[in-house]
Amino acid sequence: MKEEEFAKVGGKTRLVVSVMNKGRIRHILLMFADGKWSLRNMRMGSITALILEHVKMKVPVQGDGTLLTHPVPRPDYYILHDHVVVKDQIGSGAFGDVHIGVLKQADGSTVDVAIKRLKGLMTKRQRSVFMKEDPVMIILELCPNGSLNKKLKSNPNIPISKLVAYATDAARGMVYLSMNTVRNLLTVTHI
Repeated sequence: MKEEEFAKVGGKTRLVVSVMNKGRIRHILLMFADGKWSLRNMRMGSITALILEHVKMKVPVQGDGTLLTHPVPRPDYYILHDHVVVKDQIGSGAFGDVHIGVLKQADGSTVDVAIKRLKGLMTKRQRSVFMKEDPVMIILELCPNGSLNKKLKSNPNIPISKLVAYATDAARGMVYLSMNTVRNLLTVTHI
């Protein structure tokens, strides 16, 4: 369990534990008071200790007897918001704004990235589905020299062989996306 699982409740950030019981997912709020975390009647100094104690002692976390039995760790490839530093805005589109940013990797190194932050309001139902998202971001490789469109417009004498290489790479990317059933609108502004 990582301590970044949270929800907004009454305008305040609250941590939650998500548990499945009888095919239904429940998001159980953790309480914090006097330097201790609590879940039902059990209090501990850390969330990890609290969860492990519930698993070990088989103490229900809900009135219906729901137990914590099999933790599902977050995959290492998930990028948390505290791993990303959002900097200057470099573009904007119908679905979001693009920013320059820095991604902190697990080994401590950093990588310059482009970050697309989706914009738009969500319904109450959508918020409940995406409780831990704050906001949804797409992290992309940063192209420090700008878009291909910009490069083509500012360099009209690019050799045909280079243009063919660009087109080939774009086609390969489209094939890759289609093999992985990713639906994507490919326009010159996305290249």
